[in-house]
Amino acid sequence: GGGGGGGGGEKLLAIECDGPMHFMRTSGGTYRIDGSTYARNRALRKLGFDVLCISLHKWDGMKKDERDGYLSRELRERGIVV
Repeated sequence: GGGGGGGGGEKLLAIECDGPMHFMRTSGGTYRIDGSTYARNRALRKLGFDVLCISLHKWDGMKKDERDGYLSRELRERGIVV
């Protein structure tokens, strides 16, 4: 089978920064990823990757220290210490 990182405890992580073309607005006014972005994430997961998607809108609204904290939390939740 494909990917998976082997038995050495290796973790595969794809970090995607998604701009406005990756989202569609729902009737309730919220945003969801579009079909092609969903397919990309699914394909990466099938290859053994954990996928961290960061919306450009969210990222642009953060200050540097907020960005650092956000990334640190997301990585820590995945068992990755930097």
